[in-house]
Amino acid sequence: MCLSWKSLSSKRGGPAKHLHYDQDEWFYALEGDLLIEAGDERFRLKPGDALFVKKTVPHVWANVGGNATEVLSPGYTSWQAGRILSECSEE
Repeated sequence: MCLSWKSLSSKRGGPAKHLHYDQDEWFYALEGDLLIEAGDERFRLKPGDALFVKKTVPHVWANVGGNATEVLSPGYTSWQAGRILSECSEE
């Protein structure tokens, strides 16, 4: 899927905690085992699970399983979505 990201490594971990001022973010787990911390709450996502994070809520995610993860996350600004779709059309 064009608006998804995938960790091809089974390496545990993820990015630093961050927030978005311009957009909400939605996560839909396609593969793997993902832990998402949003605000003061923690959520464990497995394939088929989804989570919505409102803009300005600090959040972070980490691969906590032993396999690669793939997450559909269409919470992009129009500029980001345009860039991603352009890259996907080149594949």
